[in-house]
Amino acid sequence: MVNVIAFVGTANRDGLVSRMCSRVLEGAADAGASTELVNLYDHEIEHCIGCWSCYREGTCFHDDDFEALFTKLRDADAVVLGSPVYVGSMSGLMKTFFDRHNGLAVYNPDGAPDFHRLGLPDKLRTLCRELARFGPRYESMRGKGYVLVTASTLPFPITVLTGQTRLALSALGALPQRLDGRVLARIVYADSLLRCLEGKEARMMRRAYRTGQRLAHRVSV
Repeated sequence: MVNVIAFVGTANRDGLVSRMCSRVLEGAADAGASTELVNLYDHEIEHCIGCWSCYREGTCFHDDDFEALFTKLRDADAVVLGSPVYVGSMSGLMKTFFDRHNGLAVYNPDGAPDFHRLGLPDKLRTLCRELARFGPRYESMRGKGYVLVTASTLPFPITVLTGQTRLALSALGALPQRLDGRVLARIVYADSLLRCLEGKEARMMRRAYRTGQRLAHRVSV
């Protein structure tokens, strides 16, 4: 059975992003997938401090919930990432969640913490040798399908002209890109503040549901 998991980075549990992610999962479930929604605000996720302990010890020194959440993401067949637009990016907690993947999810070459001590010729040789190996630590993460979900208070076309949603989608897409994943769909709700267009919310929820159905079918092939 296909396993689809959604990670939601908003404290507004009844907000548009939360509900659109839920609808994606409902569509996937109706197409035969097992689903789970994880609200990051229910979990303790400390900030990465760049200490390299995950590289040296194989685990982070933080005793929090991240490694269990990462295991869920690693083992899923498809992942939904949802966050509202915050100052042209994603929420702070979603960014913290992304940052913590650096050591556990991403390949790091031997001796990486000390590369800065190498002479220039050795730096260039090391870079050329390791460049092709950069990517996810686990082969099972390559090609994993992702759906990106966001909502902006600004109406169209202002949200496009200001670049707010483009920047937020770029931020949300950074983790799939780093892990050699595939972004299969993007769902953007503009004008979440004024909601000028009648019936738009219902249309967006239907779109989210259909996206979940297509996602389950696509990753099951």
